Amino acid sequence: MVSCETPNQKLNYIFSCHLLAQVQIKIGKLEGERKKPSYKSILENPILNYSGAFQHLDVYVTTQIFANNQELCMPVKTSYKHIEKEPWIWDEWLTLPLRISDLPRNALLVITVWDIESPQSGDVPLCGCTISLFDKYGEFRQGSLELRMWPNKVGDGNSKTTTPGLLSDQKEFEIEELNGQTQNISLDEPVNSVQTVGLEEFPMLDELDRLAKMSKYYFEGHMIKQDWLDKITLKEIQNATKKEKQNSKFFFMNIELAQIKCDDVKYKVLYYEENAERIVQTTPNSDLFVVYDPELELTTTCLPPKLGVFFKVLFRKDNIIELKNRKLEHSKQMGLLDMNLKPDTDNKNLLHKIINYPMTRPLKREEQTLLWNYRYYLTQNKKALSKFLQCFDLNLEFEGNTLMELMLKWQPMDIEDALELLGSKYKNYPKIRSYAISRLRYASNEDLILYLLQLVQALRYENFSLPISNKKLPTIKSITTDGSLTVSSSSTKTGSATTSSGIKINQIQASSSTSSAGSLKNKQDYNLDENNFAYSSSPPLATQPILPNRNLLFPTDPQNTFDLNLKSFLFERAIQDEKVALCLYWFVKVEIKDTKALTSSSSSANLVDQQQTIANAHGASSTSNIAGLANQQYPTNTLAARTNFQIFMDELLETLRNGDSRARGIYTSITNQEKFLKTLNDIVKATSREEGRLDKKLQKLKLLLNETSKTQFDLINLDSSTPLIIDPSIKIEGIIAEKTKMFKSNLMPCKFVFKTLPSYHYIDQEYSVIYKIGDDLRQDQLILQMIALMDKLLKQENLDLKLSPYKVVATGTKEGFLQFVDAVPVSNILGEYRGIRDFLKKYNPSETDKYGIKSEAMDNYVKSSAGYIVITYILGVGDRHYDNILMTKCGKILHIDFGYILGQDPKPFQPTIKWTKDLADGMGGLYGPDGKENKEYEDFKKYCCNAFLHLRRHANLILNLFSLMVDANIPGIALEPDKTVKKLIDRFKLDVNDELAQGLLISEIEGNYESFVGNITDRIHHFNTNRR
Repeated sequence: MVSCETPNQKLNYIFSCHLLAQVQIKIGKLEGERKKPSYKSILENPILNYSGAFQHLDVYVTTQIFANNQELCMPVKTSYKHIEKEPWIWDEWLTLPLRISDLPRNALLVITVWDIESPQSGDVPLCGCTISLFDKYGEFRQGSLELRMWPNKVGDGNSKTTTPGLLSDQKEFEIEELNGQTQNISLDEPVNSVQTVGLEEFPMLDELDRLAKMSKYYFEGHMIKQDWLDKITLKEIQNATKKEKQNSKFFFMNIELAQIKCDDVKYKVLYYEENAERIVQTTPNSDLFVVYDPELELTTTCLPPKLGVFFKVLFRKDNIIELKNRKLEHSKQMGLLDMNLKPDTDNKNLLHKIINYPMTRPLKREEQTLLWNYRYYLTQNKKALSKFLQCFDLNLEFEGNTLMELMLKWQPMDIEDALELLGSKYKNYPKIRSYAISRLRYASNEDLILYLLQLVQALRYENFSLPISNKKLPTIKSITTDGSLTVSSSSTKTGSATTSSGIKINQIQASSSTSSAGSLKNKQDYNLDENNFAYSSSPPLATQPILPNRNLLFPTDPQNTFDLNLKSFLFERAIQDEKVALCLYWFVKVEIKDTKALTSSSSSANLVDQQQTIANAHGASSTSNIAGLANQQYPTNTLAARTNFQIFMDELLETLRNGDSRARGIYTSITNQEKFLKTLNDIVKATSREEGRLDKKLQKLKLLLNETSKTQFDLINLDSSTPLIIDPSIKIEGIIAEKTKMFKSNLMPCKFVFKTLPSYHYIDQEYSVIYKIGDDLRQDQLILQMIALMDKLLKQENLDLKLSPYKVVATGTKEGFLQFVDAVPVSNILGEYRGIRDFLKKYNPSETDKYGIKSEAMDNYVKSSAGYIVITYILGVGDRHYDNILMTKCGKILHIDFGYILGQDPKPFQPTIKWTKDLADGMGGLYGPDGKENKEYEDFKKYCCNAFLHLRRHANLILNLFSLMVDANIPGIALEPDKTVKKLIDRFKLDVNDELAQGLLISEIEGNYESFVGNITDRIHHFNTNRR
C-alpha cells in the first residue's frame, strides 16, 4: 500500500499483481426499447409472436473476460428475470472466476443480455458491449459505469472490438444510485507501486458522451461551483440525457465494479510494471486544448484549472527537451567542436553495430545522437552514410544544407548501398536521389543490366517534369498489316501538352515554334538540355562509358552531384549500349501494360486530376534554400506510376529516333523486335484456336511460320541485325520451322529454334527458346535475375558453383520468352534409372574415377546442388518437387518454375530446403562404408556454408533490390509487400555472426533431410503425376 502526495492531492494506490481478490461486478439496470419484428419476419417465423418483442421479456446477463482475442474464463450469468416494464433491474452481484492479480493489461469485460426465444432456436442476444478493465493509464476501473449496449449483438471480445460500450468513466459519482450497498474489498498487506502503459479508449463522439464528461468534470471538482446555476444546469443535463437516450437506437446499462478500500480509504489499483512509481499518472484524464507554437512547431496542451494551468508538450516523436537538445547538437557552433572527436573502444563497437543494422531497422534517438557526434569521424566509412541520413529532419532548411555539405565530404557510397536511396523512402528528396545517381554512374553497363529491372521500378518515385519541348513524342501503339510501327505523337501547344494517351496537361512553359519529329530527315542531336527535360544541369550524353574518375562526379562545381536524375541517366546508358536500351524498353513496356490494366477502371476525369497534380508539383519553382532537398508530396499510386512510365517511354523513343547513327540503329532494332513479336504472337494464337490433336496444331504452326516468307515480315529469314529479345547480345537470322515443338499443356507453350549470327557473345549456330502466352513470367524473371546476380557475386569470390541461370523476359503481363535448357526432370531420372548416380554414370562414364563417374560431372552435381539449395533457401522458393528440379547430362542441377517465393508454398508444413535422400544418394550418400562422413557430402556442406557467408556479405544489395520491387505487381511480393524485406533478413540471419549463421544453415539442411512431411509430399506428388 503506497501513498503519493502532491501539492494538490494525495494518491493511495496498490498493485494489481498483489490483489488476490476475484473480479466482482454488479449488474444494475437496463434501459432501452426493443423494436418489434416486421410483419415479413413474423410471416417467415410465426414464433416471433411469442418472443420478448411482444411478450414480457425473460432475460439474463452473461459476463466474461477476454484478452488477446481469447477467453480467460468461463462466462458467469445472472438469474433469469421476468421483466414486465422498463427499466429492467437486476441488482445482482457476480463474481468472475479470475483474480485481479491474474488480469493482463489488455483485459476486456464482455457483457451480453440474452432473451429466451424458443426451445428450438435457443437464446438470442438482446444487446451486448465490451469495456476494458484497465483505463488508458493502467488504472483498474472501480465504481459505477454507464455502458452503451449494441442491440441484437453478442459482446465482442476481440482486441479491435465491434461493440465498444464505455460512455464515461464515473469514478467518484453515480448518475443514478443503484439499489443495495456498495461492495468493498479489504486489504491487509501493504503493496508497492506500478508503472503504467497507455491504452487508447474507444471514442464515443456523440451528445451523450459530451454530457457525461461535463458531469464527470463537475463532480470531480474540475469546475468552479455556482449553486444556483449548478441546479439549473444539472437538471438540463438530466433532461437532455433522457431525451438523447429515448432517441438513441442503443440500450444503456448501469453496472458497478467493486471498490478497493482499506480503513474506509479508497485505493486505486494500478497495473504492475517494473519501476512504475516513477511515471504513474496522478492526474485525472481530461480534454486537451490545442495551442499552436509556430516557432517550435510543437503542440502544447492546457489541463483543467483545478490542477493549475500548465503545459504538456505533445510532439510527434520527441519531447521538447529532446528537440532542443537536437537543435543544439546540430548547430554550427557544436560542429567546430566535433571535427576532431574520436570514439573510444566502446563507442567504436557500438557504431559498428549500428552501421550493420538491416535497412528496415529504425534508429533510436540515442543511436542517432551517437552517429551525429562522430559524423566527421564516420565520413571515412562509406557504409555509414545511409544510416547517417536518419539523423536528419530533411524538411528543416538548416539540416538539409548541413547534410549536403557532409555528403560531399563523405567517402562515396558503394553502388549497392546507393540503390537504397532510390526507393520510396526518399521519393520527395530529389537531392538525395541525385547523389544515388552520381554513384550509379560508376557501374558498368554489364552490372547495370543486373539492376535494370529495379531501376525501372524506381521510376515510380521520380518527380518527372512533363516534356515541354516543341517536339512530338512518339509511342508505339500497334503494328499495321504491312509490318510497320504505328506511332502516336504528342502535340505541344503554348500552355498545354497532350500525352500519348490523349490527356491534356497544363505546362509551365512551351516553345512557340514547331518542328516535326516524324521524319528521320534533317535530324538534329537530341541533348538532355533544359528545353527537353526536367533537370537542366544534367550532364550531356556521353559517347563512352563513364570511368570511375572522381573528377567526373565532382566537377568544378561540386553541387552538380545533386543535379542528376534517373531518367537522364538511363537515357545516357541506353544510347551507349544497345543491350541496355532493349532491356530497358521491354521492362518499361511491361510496366505500362500492367499499370494500364490496373487503372482501366479509373475514370478519365480522375486521370486528368492526377496528372494535373503531377504537373503542378513539378512545374512549381522552389524558393527554399535547401536547394530542392525536400519537394512537394508526389503521388506514387498506380495511376501516377502509369504516367511516369508513359512519359519515360515517349521520351526514350524520341531520344533514340532523333539521335546519332548509333541511337537510330537502336531504334531500328526496337522496331524489328516489335514486328517480330507481333507476327509470332498472331501465329501462336491462331494455332491455339485450331481444333484437333497436338500434332495437328504443330503442323499448322509450322505451316504458318513458312508462309510468313510471303508477307512483308519473314520469320524464317530475318534481317541479320535483329537482336534476340531474350538476349539482345545475340543476333538472329530466322526461325528453323522444322525444329519447332509444342508442349502438351493447357497453355500449349511453343519451343522455337533460331538460327544465330556467330559472334564473340555466342558461338553456337542455334538458340532455343520457349514462348508462353497466358502466363505471367515477371516473378520468374525476378528470381532468375537474382540467381544470375548471386552467381556473379560468388564468382567474384572465386566460388563457381556451376549454376545455370537461364534467361527469362516478360514481353507482357501474360506472355514472354524463356531460354530452353536441355535438361531432364529428376522425377524422370528416378523413374528410368535406379538413381541419380546411374544417370551420371551413363552420360559421364569413367573407369578410374570414384563411382565410375567422371570427377568433373560429380563436381558439377555437388557444387550446383549446394548453390541452388542456398539460393532457394534465401529467396524462400516454395513448391519444390522433383518435376521442377532438373539435371543436365553433364551433372548440373537447376531449378525451374518459381511460382512461390518468400516462404510461400501451396502445401502446408513444407521444409525450407529441398534436400532428400534421393539427392544425397546422387553424391554417394551422407556416410561411407566406414561410417565416416562421405567426402562429397563434406564438400557439399563446405560449398553451402561458403556460398551462404559470401552472399550474407552482399545481403544489403539483395535487400535493396527487393525493396525497390515492393510496389511492382509481382504475386509473391504483392501478397505482403511490407514483409518482403523482413523475410529476406530472417533468411540471411543478419542478427548473428558468421559462425552461428553457418551452424544454423547446416541445422536447416540436416533437419530437412529427415523431414517426414517433405518425404510424404514427394510420394503423393509422384503418385498423382503417374496417375495423370
